[in-house]
Amino acid sequence: TLRKSMSDLLQVEGQSETAGFRDNASDVNGQGCLITVRGTAEEVAIPPCAVVTLLDVLHYLDGEAQDRLIERAADALEPGGMIVVREADASAGWAFLAVRAGERFAALARGDLRQRFRWRTATQLRVKLERAGLDVHVRPMGAGTPFANLLFEGRKPDTVQNAGNEVLTSGYGRDRGFGSTDVAAF
Repeated sequence: TLRKSMSDLLQVEGQSETAGFRDNASDVNGQGCLITVRGTAEEVAIPPCAVVTLLDVLHYLDGEAQDRLIERAADALEPGGMIVVREADASAGWAFLAVRAGERFAALARGDLRQRFRWRTATQLRVKLERAGLDVHVRPMGAGTPFANLLFEGRKPDTVQNAGNEVLTSGYGRDRGFGSTDVAAF
């Protein structure tokens, strides 16, 4: 189970032209700290955390970069932690074509005529998450839309054995100390 309150949220913002953007740390309703950093999913360190969200991120990376990001995110998770990924299913026929058209239009609107995309099928992405040691559940996200979006929830087992053969258990509810965070959002 996840904690009832958040102590920290790391938000990675790759577009410096985002209105009002600046690197910052701010209190979130007395519940913790929102830390916003500028960078890309490939370069920002992912601190130990309970949740990593990758919402509409992976298809902007090439296949190898996607694999590295998934592995880094899974490695950063505490036992019992979760990766939440929203991506389109490349095997979803016309609904996937709607996603491709929408992304191409958005890239053109940003003036990024050379933007490349690398989508995977639901099965391919599920296998990548499972190979990273996660238990994966997939849910449809396209209800009421013409899009083929899916939500992948990959949970790290509550008990894992590290390289030193120590058994680690879920750390929810304990003080994890400086340098850890609850959510890393890309």
